[in-house]
Amino acid sequence: MSEPLLIKDVEVADLPQWTADDDAKLRASLRKLGVPRTNVPTTFQIRDPDLRFGTASWDEVAKDAKLPGKSGIVCCFRFYGPMAGSLESTPVDSVIVATGATASAK
Repeated sequence: MSEPLLIKDVEVADLPQWTADDDAKLRASLRKLGVPRTNVPTTFQIRDPDLRFGTASWDEVAKDAKLPGKSGIVCCFRFYGPMAGSLESTPVDSVIVATGATASAK
């Protein structure tokens, strides 16, 4: 049986050039279209009373929010990460980027 992969040299990065105005546009789009259900356990509940789950995709939300250069996946991370507190889950403050990995050997 092989040893588990060990991650080391981890650095923390944040999404660059994301403004408060961008956050406001994203929230407005989510209020209009609903929060996409993609990869969200059905047990999660939205805490923000202005938001609900919807059938739109994150790409549709990004397009509706008119955020140039910000993809659906970036908007998804922003909502569940740095915007935090929108779902009953553990908030994430930033992206964790693994810069190197090694496998231990016996």
